[in-house]
Amino acid sequence: MNKNEIWNRRIIPIMEIFASPYSVIRKIYLQLLMLSIVVYII
Repeated sequence: MNKNEIWNRRIIPIMEIFASPYSVIRKIYLQLLMLSIVVYII
């Protein structure tokens, strides 16, 4: 129990910090990908 609690306190905040920039990067990447496809078709 103690080890799991310590692990969760260390890992979960790190995951939350990494999750938000990754979602933003993923959205930007998808938008760029869509733009490049549209430009390529035109």
